[in-house]
Amino acid sequence: MSSEHLRTADLVAQLVRERLGADIADIADSFVIGISDHISTAIERARSGHALDMPLVAEMPYAFPKETGIAREVLHLIRDRTDVELPDEEAAALALHIVNARFSSTEMPTTFKLARVLQEYLQIAGDTFAVDLDPSSVSVARFATHLRFLITRLQSGTQQEDASEFLWNAAKTARPREHSCAVSVGMLLSRVTNLPIRRGGRAIPHSARVATDYPRLGADPVRTSQAA
Repeated sequence: MSSEHLRTADLVAQLVRERLGADIADIADSFVIGISDHISTAIERARSGHALDMPLVAEMPYAFPKETGIAREVLHLIRDRTDVELPDEEAAALALHIVNARFSSTEMPTTFKLARVLQEYLQIAGDTFAVDLDPSSVSVARFATHLRFLITRLQSGTQQEDASEFLWNAAKTARPREHSCAVSVGMLLSRVTNLPIRRGGRAIPHSARVATDYPRLGADPVRTSQAA
């Protein structure tokens, strides 16, 4: 860990404070040390041609958009100070450092689960509708926003009322795949948050929109044609 990387990490901490303002408490010294260590490791990876092997790279911009945006600014800062161009994948790891600094140790585990839920949802929806969904699509981003608000409501104990028996059964009859997908997402959320999930209709149109948008999401035509 070089002194130059420590100075760069200190500038990163200043940038994070400027961008997050009241959304972040005082940044601990451990954040600066962690960022400095990450910079050193990332530069070594870039110079040796090794890629960062990190799950949730595609999901991070939608689970934590503000932190990912700051992390991309950090990549530019590192490039300007070291003349090393780091790949965009490094932004996901840097964003996690920022997320850790922003949330307390008690809030962080549940918050991080949003990215995991989104990753598993893409697999569930892809299998249900036999399409390969693009994590960078507008529809997936919209669904991620829905998940953020839903998890916030779960944590605060302010879930919406259950859908009526009539509407729930009507949705099951009219849109069986969307209904099945919504049920699977509810079970997933219950598992990762350890909280009961009320049934509700909102996940059904979200599931339908994500899936029916697949022609412009870049779905795998082979997989789609095989399912037809």
